[in-house]
Amino acid sequence: MDCKTGIVKAITGHGIEVEFVRNAACKECHAKGACNAIDEKHMLITSTHYPHDLSVGDQVEVHYSERQGLVATLWAFVLPLAMLLLLLPILLHYSVGEALSALICLGVLVVYYLLLYMMRPHFSRKFSFHITRKLS
Repeated sequence: MDCKTGIVKAITGHGIEVEFVRNAACKECHAKGACNAIDEKHMLITSTHYPHDLSVGDQVEVHYSERQGLVATLWAFVLPLAMLLLLLPILLHYSVGEALSALICLGVLVVYYLLLYMMRPHFSRKFSFHITRKLS
């Protein structure tokens, strides 16, 4: 299980919101000292699994499994790419035309990502983060 350090930004009735910084370069990189703010991305996650004695501003550890990240990548990037790579040649084979084929593929992607957006409650149960207080 992997772990990131973050700061509690909000505690709501639905869970806890934690912000952490993700660097573009890996931590083992020999040039990690040269990374700057451009390489950083602030991420905000919400979790329902956390100690209830936390307050806003506390430093916490966000635990997640590497498998969850791979499955999320599959849903977000691999499956849509596979759909495009399958759909575009089929449309072109049936002489739909390049412009119309491209528009149909974009429409399919829009529908796919809207379905993913509507399935957020399902994915929030499937992909969970566990929060623990950071020990000094």
